[in-house]
This record gives sequence, C-alpha cells and structure tokens, in this order.
Amino acid sequence: MSITEHMKLRFARICSEELVQYSKVDDGIGTYAEKRLHVTLKRFVCDDPECYEIKVNGEPSESQGRRGRRGFVADVLTGNTVYEIQTASLYPLKSKIEFLLERTELELVVVHPLIEIKWVAWIDPGSGVVSKRHRSPKKENVFSIARDLYAMIPFIRNERFRIMLPVIEAEEYRMLDGWGRGGKLGSSRVERYPLSLIDVIELNTSEDYLKYYLPPDLPESFTASEYSRLIGSKGIAPYSLLSVLCELGTVEKGEKVGRSFIYRKK
Repeated sequence: MSITEHMKLRFARICSEELVQYSKVDDGIGTYAEKRLHVTLKRFVCDDPECYEIKVNGEPSESQGRRGRRGFVADVLTGNTVYEIQTASLYPLKSKIEFLLERTELELVVVHPLIEIKWVAWIDPGSGVVSKRHRSPKKENVFSIARDLYAMIPFIRNERFRIMLPVIEAEEYRMLDGWGRGGKLGSSRVERYPLSLIDVIELNTSEDYLKYYLPPDLPESFTASEYSRLIGSKGIAPYSLLSVLCELGTVEKGEKVGRSFIYRKK
C-alpha cells in the first residue's frame, strides 16, 4: 500500500480524539474494555460505529453438522469485508479465520500493528506517579510477526485472506510490579497509545510475501542459517518464514547435509 499524507493526518486525528476521550474517564489508564490501540486501529479501517461488533453467521460444517459453531462477532464488517484487529499474537484468531473462510463468502483482513517507534513510561503502583517517558531501543518490523505467520500458513494462499500491518509510533505505560531493575523485569503492560502512522504494509499476494521475506541476494541453494543471516533475524523466526515460503511454493526443503537441511529456490 502506498501510504499518503491524508492517511497519516487521518490517523493522527483519530489518535488525538481517542486521547481526549480517555481524559474524560475518571478511573484512569486501562479502564476501557477495549484498549486504545485496538480502538484506534478499528477506527482507522472504518470510522463508522454501525459497522462494529457485527454477528457473522455461517453454514454448519459437514464434519460438525448442526452442532458446529454457527457464528462469530466481527470487529468490523463493512460491505463484504471483515476486519479483525489483533494487537497480540495472531494464533488465537485461527478458529475465527477458519470459520470465516470456510463457512462464509466474506473477505477477511487481519490488522496487526508493528510498533517501530515506542516510548515507555513507568507507573509506580504505590503512589501512582508516572515517570518521564523514554524511547525504547526495541523496534518492530515485518520480521517481528514471523512466528505469527507460521500459524497463518493454512490461510495465506486463500484469495479472500489478507494481512494489514500498520507501522506506528506509540507510547506504552507499564507498571513497576515486576522484579529486578526496579521492578521492570516481568512487569505488566497497562496501556498503549498510538501516536502516529509511519507506514502500512500489506500481505495480500504471494508477491507481497516474496518482496519482504525472500532476500534478492539469496543463493539458489542455502541453509536456514544462511537465510537467517541475510534477513537479520534469529531463533525460530527464520524457520517460520521458510515454512511460509515453502507453502507458497517459492522454496522447497531438500535433503539434510550434516546437521542442516538444504533449501532451494524454485
């Protein structure tokens, strides 16, 4: 998606309006059933409350018969498209995605934010005093959702399934209720407030996945370690992405040489 200045200004306006709305609540940070980040993204994709929390019914599956679950509540339903806002792991959405794709004819867009710029402020649980915010060194990018994409493998080839990744700047409030480092380790997050829109990444087609996850300098044959080095990501993420690329038919997993499998571009 080509992000426009209008989109950035619209997102900033929604952020400002939500901040004003929060300030009217006496109970303070985190009192809403819906978190501010979730609400802001919902308004970004569709700023019409009439489209929110719509019950979507579907035909019973053949395997479950009449006892199968017949409906879910969509975050946003506008026209023939459902938008599901997921600010945490995508894995819990699997049953909902499966239902919408298999038992309805609706289009589905999963919206998941990537926080590229994050400011953190700490709340003292005793006094309620909020510290001055500081910029976190942690930055999310398109590789941050690698593990989540692994859970989406059954759906990524479905033409009615898309992923939208708004890249944003946000402010996060955390409670000093953990251990070590003044209570920061293992602390609980209270709230996240989006501040600005930086970009919007869309994963709609195989070409989109290849654009972001298949490095142009990747050799014809390679190992997972070589792939990991080229994308600058470690741990389980490279293996998750390689599974996605294999599902898309762009890469195939070959024989094992020594301790590593050999992957080949197709």
